[in-house]
Amino acid sequence: MFRIKVCGIRGAADAIAARDAGVDAIGLNFHAPSPRSIDEAAAEAMRRAVPGDFLEWVGVFVNDEPDRIRRVARRAGLNHVQLHGDEDAERIAELAPLSVIRAVRVRDGESLMDAVERTIGTMPPGNLAGLLADFHHDRLFGGSGRSLAWNELGAPSGAWGRVPWILAGGLTPANVAVAVQMAKPHAVDTASGVESAPGNKDSDAMRAFVRAARSAFGTLSE
Repeated sequence: MFRIKVCGIRGAADAIAARDAGVDAIGLNFHAPSPRSIDEAAAEAMRRAVPGDFLEWVGVFVNDEPDRIRRVARRAGLNHVQLHGDEDAERIAELAPLSVIRAVRVRDGESLMDAVERTIGTMPPGNLAGLLADFHHDRLFGGSGRSLAWNELGAPSGAWGRVPWILAGGLTPANVAVAVQMAKPHAVDTASGVESAPGNKDSDAMRAFVRAARSAFGTLSE
C-alpha cells in the first residue's frame, strides 16, 4: 500500500509535479460532477506522459457500472479502483480481480468503527486492498475539505486493524503531521489541501505536504 496520495490530478503537468514532489500514488477522479474529474481518454494520455514505475495510480468512482470501471481501469492502467458511492458487496464482488479501496464516510470515531465493521463484514475476500476514511458530507462523495477528529479515531483494532487504511479529509501541509501522529494511518490522501483552486494543484504545497507526511510516518516507525 502506498503512503502518500494526491487525488484529483487533472493533467500531465500536475501529475509530473506530484511525482517530482515525491508522492507514492496519484488519484484520478472519474466522477463527472466533481470539479476534479477527467475522462478516460485524458487519463490514458496522462499515463503515457508521466513515466515512473514506482507510482501507483488510483481511479475514483461513484456508483459506476462494473463494466465501465473495468474498461477505465484497463485503459488508464490503474493499480487500484477507489469506490466512494453506495456500492454493495455484490457490486464489489463483480469487480474481482481488480484491487479495491473502499471509502467510508464518517463523522467521528464511533461511526468510523461501525462503518469499518459493516464494510469488512460484507466485502468479498481477496480484492479489498484498503479502506479510506473521509468526512461525511450530505452532498459530496469526498473532496469536501472537511477534517475528521483525528484524536477520536484511536489505534486500529479489530477489523480496522486487519486492513491498510488511508486517512483523508481536509489534510494540508500544515496539519498532516499532527493527523498522522494522532490517527496513525497506513497512508494519507489529499486533494483540496494542495490546490490553488479546485482542480489546480500547487507544486510548492505538494512538496510541503510530502515532506511533512513523510517525516511524521518516520516518527511512527521509530
